[in-house]
Amino acid sequence: MIFFLNVHIFALSYSLLNKLSEMKPTNLTTQLNRIEEILKFQNAEPMNFETACKHLSISKSYLYKLTCKNQIPYYKPNGKKIYFEKAELNKWLLKNRIKPDSELEQMASDFNSKVDYTEIGGIRK
Repeated sequence: MIFFLNVHIFALSYSLLNKLSEMKPTNLTTQLNRIEEILKFQNAEPMNFETACKHLSISKSYLYKLTCKNQIPYYKPNGKKIYFEKAELNKWLLKNRIKPDSELEQMASDFNSKVDYTEIGGIRK
């Protein structure tokens, strides 16, 4: 049984190496560049203005407007360049959640079941 597993692992490794060797260098380079770009966005370092625009998918002028009106969290350590923290931008993106109708109906139902209409002069059905 162990012999069979070793042979199977060797065959899979050999197959993977063959597939990797068949890939064109340009494909590998392109894929590595994409991975690097994704990893840049995932680190916790402060973002500069352009990176924040890309992360939020908004124009530079709109981001300037948001910072000017103090509607978005940002940092200005030396009084010139503006920096952003990714976690704060994500929190800002998700701050105005719109509840679906099913959730609103459930909240109304919960509220109605808790209210005692006889105390406020109403008639409960």
